[in-house]
Amino acid sequence: MPLLRIPPEHQSGLVKLAMLSDQGAVQLRSALSAAAQKKEGGSVSPEDLGPIPGLSRGDLENIVDAVVGLNFARIYSDRDVEDFAKDVSESMRSVAPSDFPATGDAIDQFRKRIQEFLTIEGIARSAKTDVLRYEHERSVHGLRILTDHR
Repeated sequence: MPLLRIPPEHQSGLVKLAMLSDQGAVQLRSALSAAAQKKEGGSVSPEDLGPIPGLSRGDLENIVDAVVGLNFARIYSDRDVEDFAKDVSESMRSVAPSDFPATGDAIDQFRKRIQEFLTIEGIARSAKTDVLRYEHERSVHGLRILTDHR
């Protein structure tokens, strides 16, 4: 049993990401990176991206949600990108639908693709900001500044 449980709504996005051609994955990654740079700390949505050839709007939404969710989970768990990508690929291999490529080479390619999408600077920064923002509820209750000016 894998240590990481991927929600079913993100599994479909990850299957679509695995099935993308190399060129489609490069285009999607560059579009996500550009959109994240423009947002400057905001969460990226499919509306921020232009059309990606070979992807419907629904597929694009599923993939973006899965990528943003994985970035948030990785930052929250404070795991290394390589280890986290390995856990994601193992989890998908064990629970994914039948259309997920499960051969050894396909899993290695999927793991490398996940690593690439987990290193998009703007999305990782946004995830880190969200984790830090909600880490401690009400971390400051009151504040007074006293000075002793003699």
